[in-house]
Amino acid sequence: MGPYRATMDDLVTRTRRYIGDPASATQQFSNLDIQNVLDEHRFTVRYAPLRPGPTLLGGALYNFLDYYASVGNWESDVLLSWVDFRTLTPTLSEPIEGHWAFTMSPPGQYPPVYITGKYYDLHAAAADLLEQWAATLALTTYNFAADGRSFQRGTIITTLLDLAHIHLMKAYATSHTVIRSDIAGTHPAFSLGSGGPGDVTGDEEA
Repeated sequence: MGPYRATMDDLVTRTRRYIGDPASATQQFSNLDIQNVLDEHRFTVRYAPLRPGPTLLGGALYNFLDYYASVGNWESDVLLSWVDFRTLTPTLSEPIEGHWAFTMSPPGQYPPVYITGKYYDLHAAAADLLEQWAATLALTTYNFAADGRSFQRGTIITTLLDLAHIHLMKAYATSHTVIRSDIAGTHPAFSLGSGGPGDVTGDEEA
């Protein structure tokens, strides 16, 4: 794992809110710890087209100022480019929301506008961090009753794991392709994973 990147600040701060670990002298995780887990849930995109949000002007003309990604939570070092691969400089960048805007006289910035960068599944990362947090407490917490009093410090582990489960339900859905070795067909070494003999998608029921 490399050094901490300042371009991750907003994502790390948001992840801290998800897990209830604000930056402080008593924080459970360092910024680098959180970045490393986020990097395990990173998606890299190269030259993906952004969706234009044209503004209607008088005379049925359009001004192309706003562009949107289909996902949010981008690292702030994204690059925008045009069809000739020239780098574009937006006047407004909202990588958490996946929105970039240009201030130009009509017609604005003509599409297509392409994005190159990295976005993250913060909910999946939060679930991993919460499970790690629970693991560090596993040998130090306790539940017991004595002299009519009840001590339930161990419930913090249940709380952390319950919160992790909530974040897992909000994480991106994923699928995988597996190869059935008990199905006659082309040798798996020649399979392209495109649904041919021996290929079973992750959506198949057993």
